[in-house]
Amino acid sequence: METKTSEYSIDFKHWFETLNDETKKQIHQLHKRNVRWNWVLALFILIWVLAALAIVNFPFVPVKLLGYMVIGLCIHGMANLMHECIHNNLFNGLKNNWLYGLITGMPALFSITAYKVNHLIHHKYTGTTKDPDELGNLTKNKFLIKVFFYLWLIVGLFMYLVHVPINGFRYGNKKERISILLEYAFMATVYGAIIIASLHFGKFDIVLHCWIIPMPFAGLLGNVRGWAEHMLTDKSHLLLNTRTVTSNTVFSFLYINLNYHLEHHLFPKIPWYNLPKLHTLLLPEYNKAGVRVYGSYLRFIWDAFKAGPLKKI
Repeated sequence: METKTSEYSIDFKHWFETLNDETKKQIHQLHKRNVRWNWVLALFILIWVLAALAIVNFPFVPVKLLGYMVIGLCIHGMANLMHECIHNNLFNGLKNNWLYGLITGMPALFSITAYKVNHLIHHKYTGTTKDPDELGNLTKNKFLIKVFFYLWLIVGLFMYLVHVPINGFRYGNKKERISILLEYAFMATVYGAIIIASLHFGKFDIVLHCWIIPMPFAGLLGNVRGWAEHMLTDKSHLLLNTRTVTSNTVFSFLYINLNYHLEHHLFPKIPWYNLPKLHTLLLPEYNKAGVRVYGSYLRFIWDAFKAGPLKKI
């Protein structure tokens, strides 16, 4: 097994060498792909369709709100599948990962290549001055940091939708830049065709209620998850600069287990369906390092607001 790649932290090799042989062996086994899990996309589409049917046929406020939240979960979950494709975790071939990622990223308005360029830099330099996703690297003004900290749950996604293509084009090579332009052009064409067709047939309300309005709900889920992953962490330690929130089985599944974020950062080549097993395997190491694992996002949000933007929790 390859124990260090460009995606791993500089401290990873030394930490990995401290693990016993049995643990290393089990970690190696967890890298194996099971392509049957890729059918989870069909489940997200089915749930999306059922929620859309409920919204259209039972247009009552409680039904609509629940439908928006369910569709938001689907959009967010599909975007997390795109994230798996960035690490080539779903298929053996790069092209299959790219195509699957292109499709799953589109509902959330993300280009897979732009996201990949930005995200792999984030993995390589997590929590450092070179991390494009680190809030402190966007501004040194403490007032602005406080503003962004408290507004992130609302505006995070919208900032990221701008942040990703800009950084993708800024840091990508020539081939990646061309791919980014082509992907956004393709996405814009598809979006335009959907909107024009829906207007032509008088069905724009379906697009509005079954995709556009649920988008902020998907954004809220992503904002909360992103907030918990790296905010208020200890940047000096490999096991402390990223946070895991175990939540519950159903929520984790719909999140594609990306809430097991410390595990993902340690071993980004382990597919999402094996991250809970990795979490259990590494718990003794976490205990040694004093890692705090949250059981719910609500508890993290409560602690984060109490601590404020310039503390560690």
